[in-house]
This record gives sequence, C-alpha cells and structure tokens, in this order.
Amino acid sequence: MAPIIQSVQSALKKSAGLKPIVWTIAGSDSGGGAGIQADLATINDLQCHACSVITTLTAQNSVKVSLVEAVSEKMLLAQLNTLVTDMPPKAIKIGLLANQYQLNQLANWLRNFSTSTNNELDGRASIAVILDPVMVASSGDKLNQHRLDFSPFKGVINMITPNQMELISLVEAIDASATETNAIHTNATETKVSKANVADNSGSQHKLTNTQNMTLDGMVNMAKRVSDYFECAVVAKGGDAPWQADKAHDVYICHHVEGGSAEHNNSVFILSSDRVDTVNNHGSGCTLSSAMASFIAQGFVLHDAIVLAKAYVTNGLKHGIKLGQGPGCLARTGWPTLLELMPHIVQLVADVKATDTAPKEVTFAVKPSLGIEQQVSNSLLRTATINFTKLSTPLGIYPVVSSVEMLEPLLKAGCKTVQLRIKQDVDDMQVASYEKVHSFVDEQHKAMWLAKYGSGQLISEPPIAAKYLLDQHQSEQKELEQQVQRAIQLGRDFNAQLFINDHWQLALKHGAFGVHLGQEDALVADLSALAANNIALGLSSHSYFEILLATQLKPSYIALGHIFATTTKQMPSKPQGLTKLACYVSLLNGHYPTVAIGGIDVDCLKEVAETGVEDVAVVRAITQAKDATVAYKNLSQQWQQLTESSFQTEPTQQTGSSSQSQSKSRSTSPTQPNEHTQYQDSDITASQTHLEGI
Repeated sequence: MAPIIQSVQSALKKSAGLKPIVWTIAGSDSGGGAGIQADLATINDLQCHACSVITTLTAQNSVKVSLVEAVSEKMLLAQLNTLVTDMPPKAIKIGLLANQYQLNQLANWLRNFSTSTNNELDGRASIAVILDPVMVASSGDKLNQHRLDFSPFKGVINMITPNQMELISLVEAIDASATETNAIHTNATETKVSKANVADNSGSQHKLTNTQNMTLDGMVNMAKRVSDYFECAVVAKGGDAPWQADKAHDVYICHHVEGGSAEHNNSVFILSSDRVDTVNNHGSGCTLSSAMASFIAQGFVLHDAIVLAKAYVTNGLKHGIKLGQGPGCLARTGWPTLLELMPHIVQLVADVKATDTAPKEVTFAVKPSLGIEQQVSNSLLRTATINFTKLSTPLGIYPVVSSVEMLEPLLKAGCKTVQLRIKQDVDDMQVASYEKVHSFVDEQHKAMWLAKYGSGQLISEPPIAAKYLLDQHQSEQKELEQQVQRAIQLGRDFNAQLFINDHWQLALKHGAFGVHLGQEDALVADLSALAANNIALGLSSHSYFEILLATQLKPSYIALGHIFATTTKQMPSKPQGLTKLACYVSLLNGHYPTVAIGGIDVDCLKEVAETGVEDVAVVRAITQAKDATVAYKNLSQQWQQLTESSFQTEPTQQTGSSSQSQSKSRSTSPTQPNEHTQYQDSDITASQTHLEGI
C-alpha cells in the first residue's frame, strides 16, 4: 500500500510552514496547573509555538494562593515590544491581569498593535484576541484586589470566555457603568464612586457566589448583554454551574464569523456536553481559552476553534491528574479525534418580533417558539431518535452531474452511485425562496430560516410585478419534476444509489434512493418524512462545526469540502485543503462514510487518498471531460488501485430481516485495530482511536 497519512499529527506536520505562534498574556501559577504554565502546555500540545507575556507572579499550590504580585509597567511593555518585533502572533490569549492600570496599559497596546497589523495585513484576516476574565482561582482565593473594569477591551478583543461567576460580575459591571453614566447626568458622580469603592472592598468575591438561581434562559440573556457591550463573541461556560446537573451547557454567541456559513452568523448556540464528574479541574478555563487561540492559529474558523477547545477540555478533565491536596490538573491529550468528546450543538431560534422589517411570517412563527431548555431537550431527543438508511455499497468515485442526459451514460458504464444536481437561475431561486417558507416542518425551523433570510420584501404573497416569474417558475418546476422522475427511474433500472440534490420534496414524492442537502436546506427539509420512507441522506459540511451538526442528524454519509478551489459553486468558506480533510476523516472514521468534494481530479487523487477519506465526489473531472464515461472509468480504476490494499471486506452482522452486506474500511494506524464504516442495517460502531499529543 502506498504510504498514507496515519494520523492527525502527521497530517499537521506534513503541512508546509513553521508552527503558528500563539501568545499567552497571563499570570504565572507556581503550582503549574493554571495560568501561563497551563497555556504553554496546551499551546505546544496543539502543535503551535507558545510565547509568554507574564503579567503577574502568584505564590500558590492546589489549596491556596498566598501572594499575588504584578510585574512592573516597564517589564510588561518590554515583553510585548520585544516579542512583536520578531515573533508576531497568529492569535493571542489574555488571562490574569493584576490591576486596572495593567489592564488599561495592555488594552492601549493591543489597540495600537491591531491598527498597525490590520494595515500590514492589507485586507487579510486580523489576529484573534481571546480574553479569559480570570477573577478567582480554583482554590476559591481572589486573584484581583479590586474588581476590574474590562471596558477598555471594547473593540480590541474578538472573544470573551467568562465562567458563571465571572459572567455575573461582568453584567454587574455593565449595570454599574450604565448607572454611573446616568449619575453623571444628575451630578451624583461622587456618591456613585463612593458606593462602588465600598462594594469593591466589602467582600472577597464581589457577589460572585450568586449562581444558585441561574437558569439557562438567564445565562443566555446575560451572555447577550456581555456580547453587545464588548461587541464581540462570547462563550459563557457552564462547567462551574451545578444547577445544570449532569450536563455542562455553554452559551456561544457570535456575530459575523469570517469563513463560516451565513446561516450561523449572528446566532446563539447552546453547546452541550455530559458533565465530567471530577475535582481535577484546576486550569480548565485557562486551557479552554488557550486551546481556542491555538485552533484559530492553525487556520480553523471561530466556530471550529470553540467546539474543538471544548472537546479538548472535556478529554483533559476525563484524564485529569491529582497532584496535591486540592483540585488536580487537566491532562494534555492531543488533538481531539473522538466524536463522543464533541459537544451537541443547538442553534436557538432568534427573537425577531421587534424588528421593523420582519415579515408577517416571522412574527407568527416566533410567537409559539419553545423556551431555550425545551429547544435543547428537543434537539437531544431528535438526535437520539432519527436515523437514516445506510448505504448499500461504498460510494467510491461519486459523479455529480447536472442533467439526465449525462446521468444515463454513466449508469450504463457501471457507475453505482451518482448525484443529480440541477441548478436554478437567479430569478428562479428568488421564487423558490418564497415557496421555501411553506415547506417547514415546524414553527421553530420556520422561524430560524426566516430570521436569517427573511426581509421586508418577503410577504405572504409574491408582489404583482413578480407574477410572471411565478408562472415561469411553475412551468420550470414541471420540467424539473420530469427530469427528477426520469433520473429516479434510471437509478432503479441500473440498481444504482441515485441521490437528488436539494429537491427533497420531489425525491420524497417519487421515491428516490437518496437526497443530498446543504446545511441551510437541512434546516427546512422534512427530515422525519425522508427517514420514515427509508430515503438515504447525504449532507454537506465545510468545517468541524458543520460536521457536528451533520452527525446530529445521523445521515447516510457526510461530504467534506470544498477541498480545493472550485468554480462550480460560490463558497463562503476557503478551500479546506488536505490537512483539514485528514482531521475531519480522523474524527468520523468508523462512524459515517466520508466523501471528499471540491476541485478533485486525476492529478490530486493520490494525495486525497492519503488522507484516509473513503470516497470522492467529482464534478468538473466528469462534466468537463471529452468523454464522461471514459473519465469515470479512469478515475474509478485509479481510486481502486489507491485504496484496494487499505480496504478489507468482511460480512457485517445480520439485523432483523436484512441480509449480510459487505463492509469496507480504511486502516488509520498500523498500531490500531481496523475500524469499519457499516453499510445497510449494520450498527455503526464508535471509533476507539486515541491519538497522542501533537
């Protein structure tokens, strides 16, 4: 067998260039479990180079903090200025800051750095700055003498990651700031300042213990306020929230995410994981934020960095180490590759009732929407109950064609899996977007889609000026239905796995083998009806985040792309490349068939095979070939040669009345047992692969 990339480690090491540099600006923990020490261990574990700017020295162990001492102004600036001239960062994590003067100094420096960097980047992505607003150590001891005002970081940071107590403190500070502003206008500044000073010195935790009455709705509302105030994304952590019982719910609020999907912008998500029952949690917040910075530095979008960091912390907690009498430290477990470590993602329905431009459908749809906890519960239940039919055979080389005329010769040439993707022109898509609001499964999905794509121009009836477009659309729909119906019949005639792209209603009506959907269409398709009718489902994905959303629907396969630049479709995301493809495959291995798509042709087929992906979808390599059938046969022959020695065939276990089927899998490591992607009615077993630290 030709050499293959055996793991995520080798995939990352194979990628060109030096390790990305990540800065940690934080305090030193003499006990080694948190602060700079935890950050350095995490950043290096995730294949980045860590640089440190020490703000504070602490004398602490696992049970107490005995002394906190800030570095001098001169030393803080010297560290920043020395590093930036020679080792500029790809991402920055900020942790413990000793006092307000130090915070102000750092905020000013970062603001100047950001301005100069953005000018030098000339339109490229700016450097991410993540703030972990550390206030209290795991031992319970206070790390700041007075409550800090984090407002100077407005417009400087991209993300803030408070735990429960820190979230409450931030909201209290926002309230105090608003009250103080009002007091200024009423000439009561001195009284307010006096009260604030008393509050700062009256207790060691600044009201930070008032979490007993917190609810998920309250947590979301508080996180929204923090996000609006600091004009950045927020991950409000639930790890220190005993009221969440056996779950750890984090609240993730984002605005526009560069490289992310449009349907995920300006959204609120609940990231839910099983709570890890351990006291070895010292440094978990530091680890989370430095892991986020590391994943961003590796080129992953913000959504990905967050779910990967949460999985990394979860695994670290599972394997935590107790070294002293108090809370132990997290383990450094390397790149997350186990699907069961990843959080369950719930995108909450936006409340758009107050918007002036919201169409009538939006207001109607949002009013009966469920509460937050019920939305989370329903999402978890749906994942537990929905299940799509499995493939009857591996996809192999998987042509995606735009017409029935191109489809039939491929089937005659022996192609056993093919996708029909008929594009619509712009005018037709506008009418289709009107009709889409009438195809929702329930009000929650309807509200979600309309909140994203609805506008004042979307009304209950199409405008009179567009009636001719509707008539034209109806005529084209009849022609489209005839093509889909003919394609489905051809699939039956040749005993092939024929997938219909996007047009799930027609596929359901005429009994197609399968449907392929993008994530935005999966929001509105009647997935329950498709599953109940044993129609296979393929889902597109362009990131870890979207892969996790796809797995929650238990599809028949997951498409990973776009791997290389493509002209067949306009994409919001950048090409994923081979390194990310290898990471995605490692996560899904043994769970779902994986399909690489996007710009793949005969010249790069070998490199794609080396990532361990099971199947390859091809578009231009077939549709733009002089002879599509010859091109298909050549690609299939080469793919078989590249993969035949890494596949093994054996019967799967029999379930119910289903017959035995053949299972194929790719070995991911010579030291690990072979793992299998099951087909037909066989159980999909979870991968047990565990890769050591990078």
